[in-house]
Amino acid sequence: MSKTKQSCEKYLSTSQLDELVKLTSEFYKLRNSAYEKFGIDLLDSGDSLSSANLYSIVKQYDHSFLPNFHRNGVDGKSSVGGVEIKNTRVDSEFTKKGKLKKNPHNATWTLHAISDYSDRYIFVARSKITLEPVRIYDISDSIAVAKVVEHLENQRQVWLAKSSGDIKKMKNDRIGISEKFIKELGNFEVKHIDSCQVFIK
Repeated sequence: MSKTKQSCEKYLSTSQLDELVKLTSEFYKLRNSAYEKFGIDLLDSGDSLSSANLYSIVKQYDHSFLPNFHRNGVDGKSSVGGVEIKNTRVDSEFTKKGKLKKNPHNATWTLHAISDYSDRYIFVARSKITLEPVRIYDISDSIAVAKVVEHLENQRQVWLAKSSGDIKKMKNDRIGISEKFIKELGNFEVKHIDSCQVFIK
C-alpha cells in the first residue's frame, strides 16, 4: 500500500467505534433539541455552529450584530448593514517548544469571486485543534471596507481574465485575502474576549 493511500485512511478498533457511536448520539440529541426549538440544523453545515460561537464574542462589544442562520443571503446584519463572515483554521502561534513562531499570523480566508460586496467584514481565525476563535478581525470602518473591497475586486478581475468564460473554471471561483493584508489596514482597537484577540476597525 502506498504512503499516499495510507495517509488518506483512518480506521478505529471496534471498541473505539462503540465509544464513538455513544459520543455521536449526544451530537444528534443536541441537534434535534436545537432544531425543535429554533428550526436550525446545527449539523447541516459548520456555519451555524460557527455563527453561534462568533455571536457569543461579538455581542460583548456590538449589541446590534445578528448572524443569519439561513443557508442563503448575507451572513449577518448590524447597525452598519450587511455582514460577510469568513472562517479559517490556523495552527498555534507557538512552536512545540513554546516559542512564538517567526510568522505566527499568516491566515488566509477564501471568498467567491462572483459574490456581492458587504458593508462589514468579520474574518475569524479558528484553532485547528479546538475550533475556537483565536483572532477576529472586525472591519466596518468605511475607508477600511473600501480597501478590502478594492482588494477583492482586483482579484475578481484577475480571476475573470483567467476563466475567460470557461464554465468549468467558473465553478471554482475562489479568491483569497491574507491576514497580512488585513493587518496592514492598521490602527485596530484590540480587545481580549474569551481567550480571543479581537481587532476592531
